[in-house]
Amino acid sequence: MANIKLKELLFEIEDFTAKSKETGKLVHFKSKDAYQAALKAGTHETPKNKGGSSKAGKANSMFGGDYANDRGETPSVDNRSVKADFPTEMETLEKYVKPGGERNTNIDNAIETLFKNKSKYPKELTPKPGEVYRGTIASGEELKKMKPVKKEGRWFYYKKPYTSKRKVQSFTYKEDIASKFAMHNTAADRMSGGKGIEAVIVVNVDSNFVVNPKWLFDEIGKNAGLKRNEQETFHVGNSIPKALIKVDAMQLYGFDWRDY
Repeated sequence: MANIKLKELLFEIEDFTAKSKETGKLVHFKSKDAYQAALKAGTHETPKNKGGSSKAGKANSMFGGDYANDRGETPSVDNRSVKADFPTEMETLEKYVKPGGERNTNIDNAIETLFKNKSKYPKELTPKPGEVYRGTIASGEELKKMKPVKKEGRWFYYKKPYTSKRKVQSFTYKEDIASKFAMHNTAADRMSGGKGIEAVIVVNVDSNFVVNPKWLFDEIGKNAGLKRNEQETFHVGNSIPKALIKVDAMQLYGFDWRDY
């Protein structure tokens, strides 16, 4: 009786069988959805002979050592699958991460597409928790009308919701990188007559963020020639209600900053 049930089970699994392009072996899928997802991802193909002849490759036994790796139950979390499913978005990201690419490559559509599919690729597209930073320009006159919520030496923190005209914004886990962007942008602003001061936006990663920075560097950045991981992730949305702005009080008040 047990042998009959086992044979029936194996026959049922073999109804969703595809050939791995990497190993050449037949892979058994537990569901039609998993089978179709693997074909769509391009990691597997329909065998010419579903009977499992030598031409199609040897089928894996569910008791064999390779079965756990090759059965294809979770093709959605495979790096190869992300690239296969979103080639246009990957090309856009590669252009973006190259030196100077952030200034001439619009990634909004690419990031929004990945954001919509984040649940399918949690390993690659879910960023780690923690604080992230974004360099910006702040209005000194506006901040002088506000009371800081925290002080750390010369650094004053103000509670101010962050808003952006663009739907996608880049953040980094490295505050020093955000500070350099703030310095660069403020210098350019002052050259054109602006009076803004350097500022860093500080927020906590939530469900509105997408892209694991390690995956971005390992799979995209290195291919683009980057030598250092800038720990970048992306926020999707036009506003972040719970945000802090961090500024150097000396830039805001000059040498009298201790009086404030």
